[in-house]
Amino acid sequence: MKPDITIAIPVRNGAKSLPICIASIIKACLKYTYEIIVVDGGSNDGSVELATSLNCEVYRGDYKLLAARRKGSAEANGNVVLLIDCDQILLPESIDNAMALINKGADMVALGERVFQPSTFFQKCSDSDKQLINLNVAAQLDPLSGVILPRMFKKWILDEVFSAIPLEADKTVLALDHAIIYYEASKISSRISFQVDAILHCEPEEIQQIWSKNFRWGKSLGLQRKTQYYSELIGSKNRRRLSKEGSLKLKFMSFCFLAIKAPAFFSGQLFGVLSKN
Repeated sequence: MKPDITIAIPVRNGAKSLPICIASIIKACLKYTYEIIVVDGGSNDGSVELATSLNCEVYRGDYKLLAARRKGSAEANGNVVLLIDCDQILLPESIDNAMALINKGADMVALGERVFQPSTFFQKCSDSDKQLINLNVAAQLDPLSGVILPRMFKKWILDEVFSAIPLEADKTVLALDHAIIYYEASKISSRISFQVDAILHCEPEEIQQIWSKNFRWGKSLGLQRKTQYYSELIGSKNRRRLSKEGSLKLKFMSFCFLAIKAPAFFSGQLFGVLSKN
């Protein structure tokens, strides 16, 4: 029998956060049959062994993020597919609420995010940024300029989406994986809903981790610029959040969040553009 939901998780050295992510899935899916697919992109920290021990179906390969999303979707048996990351935690009611929206006719559901136990300045800035985004849902659901992106899809939507995305794009895409998926999905259906406060994100604590992650994302965007795939998305995302709503404090903290990431991100972009690979 097909499960109600497939949860597909790309992993690369995610052993630290994977157990709490999977524990949250189990708690959130109590009323549903489900399967968890882990697509590993070259971990060397025991992530594969850990995922296997947690009864996940594991696929290994040289997967960038978009390629991992494609693989997870292709192997999914559920009629509904949830695409999350290994550093995210589902809140207990998140699946119930999102599935209710699917059952009311939504073809895809965006899940509102906050930061898990924010303690450092960067984590508090990130949490403020997410609060600000959640105050501007209508504007941020725009497939071209918005930063709220669906994570739960009816399976047939994802099948059509990945048929439309060129396989060549899989070789470079990290930072825009969800944006590309939503962009293609929006051409198929406009039936999207938003579920507030559904996911907690585990942000890094140390500046080296923050910059390393954002350098990789920036580099992938630089490489993508040279391919011309989805050039309309590059630079179109409204990083200033279209913020008519929200306090000055939220806006200031959101600005700091983006400013902290910017040096590594834009350095990565330049490196990617200048790279011969």
